[in-house]
Amino acid sequence: MAAVGGLNPIETQDMTVKKNLFHIAALMATALFSHATWAQETIKIGVLQSYSGPSAYQGPTADKTIELFQKLYGSEPGGKKVEFVRRDTTGPNPDVAKRLANELIVREKVRIMIGPEYTPNTLAMASLATEAKIPSIVAGATQGIVGEKSPYYFRTFFTIPQVSRPMAQWAHKNGVKKVVVMVADFAPGHDAESSFSKTFTDLGGTVTSTIRVPLRSPEFSSYMQRIKDAKADAVFVFLPLGELCV
Repeated sequence: MAAVGGLNPIETQDMTVKKNLFHIAALMATALFSHATWAQETIKIGVLQSYSGPSAYQGPTADKTIELFQKLYGSEPGGKKVEFVRRDTTGPNPDVAKRLANELIVREKVRIMIGPEYTPNTLAMASLATEAKIPSIVAGATQGIVGEKSPYYFRTFFTIPQVSRPMAQWAHKNGVKKVVVMVADFAPGHDAESSFSKTFTDLGGTVTSTIRVPLRSPEFSSYMQRIKDAKADAVFVFLPLGELCV
């Protein structure tokens, strides 16, 4: 049985891509700072990332990228003093993310937002970013509809169908006839499930079983047994980084 879409290469690539994208985001912020209407001495940037919970590595990764940018380009890009105001989303928690985004916009008066990193969080704060006209640099949410939810969203990341469909095409081309699909039970997982399954079945393949795994505290033994019992040729897996991949 083969695995379609191994986790370790994707995990490594994901971290590298995020570092590069935060760098791009910082460069964009530099250009924005030069806008004549932003004449105040300090520009506040809100950073919504996970600093605790199953994806706690993401916040420190963002911070290190910001630190690297400041070493390369200085702490006052565009001649403006920059203050980063950080908030911990604790993972895919849309209610928490929306509350923290509102706090950053209303209380902290941020002018730019970096994050949040998960699709549910990004969707939850879309109306806030739109109403307050806050440019928000999305460097992690992967569901296809994210970019449509606010004219102030700029996504620098890939979407799930962009990677799921080619995997289905590769599997079919390489003789895979039957696949078990196992995804995390949240919006991007559902997106991965539907895009992979449709492409694979349209090509003549068969999805023998679909498994949705809870985001927190999953017990994989029963899922592994279901995969074994399905007697498929391969398994397509989509799980976010963090607890699910440990």
